[in-house]
Amino acid sequence: MQPITTYKNYRSYIQDYYEEFKNRGILTWQIFADKAGFTSASYLKLVCQDKANLSDDGIEKTADSMNLVGFEKDYFKALVHFNQAKKIADKQKALENISAVAEKYNVKILNEDFFSFFSNWYNVVLRELVPLAQPNTNPANIGRQVIPPISGTKVSAAIKYLENQGLLKKNEDGSYVQTDAIISTGNLETSSIILHQYHKQLAQLGLNAIDEIPFDDRDISEVVVGVSNENYKRICEEIAAARKRILAIAAEDQKIERVYCVQTNAFPLSTPLRIKKKEQKNEP
Repeated sequence: MQPITTYKNYRSYIQDYYEEFKNRGILTWQIFADKAGFTSASYLKLVCQDKANLSDDGIEKTADSMNLVGFEKDYFKALVHFNQAKKIADKQKALENISAVAEKYNVKILNEDFFSFFSNWYNVVLRELVPLAQPNTNPANIGRQVIPPISGTKVSAAIKYLENQGLLKKNEDGSYVQTDAIISTGNLETSSIILHQYHKQLAQLGLNAIDEIPFDDRDISEVVVGVSNENYKRICEEIAAARKRILAIAAEDQKIERVYCVQTNAFPLSTPLRIKKKEQKNEP
């Protein structure tokens, strides 16, 4: 099995644990349930299928049945709370617990640094802006080009981070190039608390743009429509397709003059409506 720190979902970890020992011929769902002290043979299978959750007591029993101790057990418990949390505030607290566990045991969590790319909005902007600057440009000058402006200290720290993550590469003449042309959150797990905060930051910048950016330099529009659940899914598919086309246009551009944020949103403005059935008239 992969180390537990490579897992972002505890259900996948339990499933992989089960598969490994089942393939050795020493584990069934019944045996697994007995080891954990559950009366239902299918309970842990339902947990893996996201059809049931673990209680605090169930977390302890499941961890013990998989012989998790020390860091692995603490990480598993924190991961369960993160995955099962419904409210953003609860997810934030659980994520902090995961980080605290990693710090306590001095253990590296896979991909943690990459996801911090979205921990603030200007990392994304600077990844686009820095390669456009002249070689050895003062970070403070780059910061003044950002809207809203940021300090040279933040620019320097962000450039160092982007280099360490392999998202920017420094040339011998002091200029920078991107290692890959495009990064989109469309292919990442949008339930991530980090991405949630990132989207909120950019949404706030969009609100500010209405008052602070000249009309000719922005394009903000909306439509409010009533649709069925089926057609809502079609709209989401259209948005996804449009995002891909926008990324393709950007990838082809050979003369970049400015960095833009192109946002798309679709959210309800009413509760689900009850459809009234038409009364049928009786024939005379």
